[in-house]
Parts: sequence; C-alpha cells; structure tokens
Amino acid sequence: MRLLVLTSSWPLHPGDARGSFVKDWCETLARRGFDIVVAAPRPVGDPPACSGDDALVRVTWLPAFLPVRSRAFHGAGLESNLWRDPAAALGLPGFLTAFTLEAAARAITADAIVAHWLLPMGAVGAAVARVSGRPLYVLAHSGPPIAARFPPMSLAVREVVRAARSVACVSDSVQAEIRAAVGEGARLTTIPLGVDLRPVVGAPPGRSTVKRVLFVGRLVPLKGVDVLLRALVGMPNVQLTVLGDGPEGPALRRLAADLGVDARFGGEVDREDARRAMAGADLLVVPSRVGFLGRAEGLPRVIPEAWSCGLPVVTTSAGGAGEAVFRCGGGLLALPGDVADLRRAIRAVLEDDALRAGLSRGAVVAAAGLSWDAVGERWAEWLEGRSRSGR
Repeated sequence: MRLLVLTSSWPLHPGDARGSFVKDWCETLARRGFDIVVAAPRPVGDPPACSGDDALVRVTWLPAFLPVRSRAFHGAGLESNLWRDPAAALGLPGFLTAFTLEAAARAITADAIVAHWLLPMGAVGAAVARVSGRPLYVLAHSGPPIAARFPPMSLAVREVVRAARSVACVSDSVQAEIRAAVGEGARLTTIPLGVDLRPVVGAPPGRSTVKRVLFVGRLVPLKGVDVLLRALVGMPNVQLTVLGDGPEGPALRRLAADLGVDARFGGEVDREDARRAMAGADLLVVPSRVGFLGRAEGLPRVIPEAWSCGLPVVTTSAGGAGEAVFRCGGGLLALPGDVADLRRAIRAVLEDDALRAGLSRGAVVAAAGLSWDAVGERWAEWLEGRSRSGR
C-alpha cells in the first residue's frame, strides 16, 4: 500500500525531537511493507540534508517548485510560532495553497493519504483527497486548537473529519475533544503512538542523597513548569533539570531564582541526550495543566520515552497524560494546576525507595505494551480498514 503522508513537522537534523514521532510512525509502517512518501513544509533556506531513513521513507519538502516559503513551521511548532510572530499567519494561505497543489500532483501515485494533525494538514489532505479521489486518513495528536473552536475554523475541522475515512486519536481524551467539537457520527478511533525500546547509553541513578527530578518539553503555559517550580519549594536535596525551550523560558528561570529552587535549565537537546538524562534521573514530572476552553495535551511523547528507560512519572490528570498513567501504571497522578497535590505526589515517589522501585518496574511493563512492535499492527489494521471506529 502506497501512502502519501502530509505532516507539518519533521526532524530537520539527526537527533531533532520535533516531528520525530511522525518519523517513527512512518518508519514503523514502512517496516511492515507500506511504501511511504512524506510531504513536509519546506523550511526557509536550504532544505535539510537529513530527511529520514532513505531505506524506509522518502521525504519531499513542499512546495518544491513554487517559490513560496513560510516561517510558521518547524522550530517551536506552528501554534507557538504564530503566537510569537503573528505576522507569519499572513503568508499561510499562499503557502498552504502551493503545498496543496504540489501534494495533489504526488497523490496521483498513492493509494491513500494520511494527514498528521487536524489542522492545517488535515484540511490540506481533505482538499488533496477531493482532487485525487484517494481516501483520506487523519491522525490527531491533540484536540482542535483554540482558534478552531470558533467559526470559520470550526467549520474547517468538521469538514476534515467528514472527509476522512477515519480519524485516529492518540488518546481517548483527544477523541472526546474532537467528538465534542464535531458531534456524534464522526468516524473516530483511538490508537496510541508507540515508543522505541532501544537500549539507552547512560548510567542508572546512584546512591546520591540528591534526588534528580527531570522535566522535558516545550516551555509553554500548557506544560505547567511554573507549577512544578512552586511544588519543589522547600524540598531539600532535590535538583530539577529542565530540558527544552520556549517562550516561557526567561520567566521560568527568573521564577526558579526567586523561589530558591535548585533548577538547571539545559535548553533544547537531541533525543539521545534526553534519554541519557532520563537514565540518570529518579523521576520525570509532566505537570500538564488544563488550558483555555479546556485545552489539554494529547499524550506527551516524553511519558512513554521515560517508561522505556524505566523512569517513573508524576503527571496530572489533564488530557492523555493522566489517561496513560491511569491505564498503564508507571507513575502517580496529581490534580492539574494544584501545587500542593503535585508536591504530595513528588514527595511520595522521592521519599519511598520501595514505591519508586515498583513504579520503575511498572514503567518498563508499560513501555513494552506501547512499543512499536506492539502497536504497529494496530496502525496497519487502521490503514487497511480492518479496525473498528470507537473508543
């Protein structure tokens, strides 16, 4: 089966974590016999030399012929880029039109179209499907963005879901958000993304009296790093490492200094460095909060990545993060945005060696259940029409 995969994010260099889960998904299906061509937004400047595993997946940067570029993609991600640079939105219609035209030409040789994210690639995929007559499948990593909860963008979301043969959501919480936005009758199903279980280079935590807490992710309000910093106030012998960057970075550094929290901000790192940090930590904290209009994360990739390292997780009940820990174990839950409850959960793990060891064993089991070997067949069945829609 030949797939044209449309994505707004793809790694720009070896080790780039942004879009890496799309790359992993593509390579998993390629290993199962799917012929995959990826179409990703052409970055400003020369396209990157690294475009994926040439033996498995072919990547084309669009538009390749039309002289249209956009600075809205890559980097911090579409939403964050537009938040920091609203003027970039002015070039989106022209860029997406050019992208759609060139993608439609490539769809002629495909058996099906797969769009990652409802917007903008779901909308692009719906247009390409109409022109080419090929079936459209949409993979939803999160619920509709805030702007898409209101007309006219809400109409675009409904059209994407209507045009798709099926929409696969990475968690039940994402499915619930989409169903609330488009109503009953939508062809939705839930299939989690997988995790790579390759061995990690790094030493396990030693017997130091200092407990090492780790956060990995974008520094944006939805991630709740400010809540984590406040939860660590007054906790002795605890060292926090924050890996990642984003618009909240400077404010969070000031907050850590003002609160007297031992926090080290390492900036963006590649995937292997993040996994080494996980191998040397005692606990990963994912303090996700519920955002404006109930916006929540789908399933942060850092959670199964941590589990694959045997690292316990403390997260909140917001969105897919809480859903994953509730179902799979490997961690404890706290209330979103509740400093005291997050502090309680963190202390419980750090101060109880037996509990932490048990959660670590649970993390390994949870990761095995989410390995690409375990979930890859479900994705193949979805594309081949052998899976049923529903929860």
